Amino acid sequence: TQPKPRKRKELPELNEDDLEESFVRGSGPGGQATNKTSNACSLIHRPTGLRVHCHETRSRESNRKLARRILREKV
Repeated sequence: TQPKPRKRKELPELNEDDLEESFVRGSGPGGQATNKTSNACSLIHRPTGLRVHCHETRSRESNRKLARRILREKV
């Protein structure tokens, strides 16, 4: 018999009007590039008060997408 395929958990959609987004300077290793660029994304979900901070990559857009995914998993 074949194993059953796993179902992916459906994540809720986020309403952009409920989000407060800001880009801040990251911290930690990375030297000058980390110290002078504001590529870390900070998201606040206003209805629940949940806050997410993402500084996984050097790309602002990638951190923005990752922060939204993390927030959707928490909501």
